[in-house]
Parts: sequence; structure tokens; C-alpha cells
Amino acid sequence: MSTQQPEASDEAAEARRAAEEAAANPPAEAPDPERTAAQHGLSAETMERLDHSG
Repeated sequence: MSTQQPEASDEAAEARRAAEEAAANPPAEAPDPERTAAQHGLSAETMERLDHSG
């Protein structure tokens, strides 16, 4: 069984998917976008970029 995709790319894809979901559906407990971004280890600028990309 050959592994063509390294695990890192899988993790990056999942992280991206989670970030997009978080941007689309911010949790009710954290209405502050900067706090939500901080929880995901992203800067507010990155969250904005994700928000505008879709």
C-alpha cells in the first residue's frame, strides 16, 4: 500500500475545512470574530481572507 499524500496535507485540508465551517457558522458563545479566530490559531486577517474567498 503506497501513501502518495503525506499526512500533513490531510491535516491541512481538515484544518482548512474546519476554518471555513467556523467562518460560516461562528459559535454562539464566541460572537467576537477575533476570539473565534484565536481558538483556531488563525489571525483575524486570515479569517477575513477565508471569509472573502467564498
